[in-house]
Amino acid sequence: MNRTALKFLKSLRDAPPEGMPWSALPISCTNLLLRLQTCGAVQIVPGVQGKRLRVANAEAFEKIVRTATPQGLESLDTLLSSRADAVDQFGDAKAIRAGNVQGIFIRSIKPNIFIRRAGSSEAVDVTAMTRIAGGAALMLRDGMEWSFEGTIATIENEEAFWSHDLILPEIDLAVYVRGKMSNRLLRWLATAPMASCLITHWGDYDPIGVLEYMRLRSACSGRVHLHVPDDLEKLIARYGKRSLVRADKQVQALCSLRELTDDTIIKRFVQIFDELGKGVEQEILLALAKSLV
Repeated sequence: MNRTALKFLKSLRDAPPEGMPWSALPISCTNLLLRLQTCGAVQIVPGVQGKRLRVANAEAFEKIVRTATPQGLESLDTLLSSRADAVDQFGDAKAIRAGNVQGIFIRSIKPNIFIRRAGSSEAVDVTAMTRIAGGAALMLRDGMEWSFEGTIATIENEEAFWSHDLILPEIDLAVYVRGKMSNRLLRWLATAPMASCLITHWGDYDPIGVLEYMRLRSACSGRVHLHVPDDLEKLIARYGKRSLVRADKQVQALCSLRELTDDTIIKRFVQIFDELGKGVEQEILLALAKSLV
């Protein structure tokens, strides 16, 4: 059971005798409410300003709480540091959005590329690992920092990452960000041991992809640029998809971009999305590059 559901249960338990307002029911908890009603733990009652929810059977309600969270609802006030803690306290690893560690893939086709443990002489030979296994993996966690000097590409999608040299052969180190960049990854790229790195972001050419570039630029001000092909408009017109602009999350991202049109790159993209009504995935550049080989 996730944290939202547990907060809902706690609000129900702590509500006054007349119950909690119906409007306080999270949409994601509709099925949980049905379960509570089915066993008689909760009932819907009329109120002065609309329907309200209240605990009707304390014993049945407590039974569901014990099933949902082994440590009880008071554990909601505890700061979670890992998914293991989330399972222990709430019976659900997803009760915490991010664990205390993260793994990332890196690779390089350049000779003699090493990434070092900050404050240590230990290093990972990325060139050798790429030659042998296609790439290397790093752990990001508090107290473990990595240091690098050179150019970096943050790459959104998997196939583009594994073939990054077709599009960005000049880059020293490619980093697979797997869609939306985590806050932990952004914090690492912004640390002092990484401060000399120039970063190229290469993602999908849609509102969400462009917004990711803005997140990275905000974290690493002055050393980030977006990889944009010269013929982007033609590519989107020919190969683009309307869903990459019209899907709900894309619409939300586009609204955010409209507030940033003082930036010339963002202004160009907003104009493209408005005029063409489409976006295009980054893999189109791979397809075109491979057709020339």
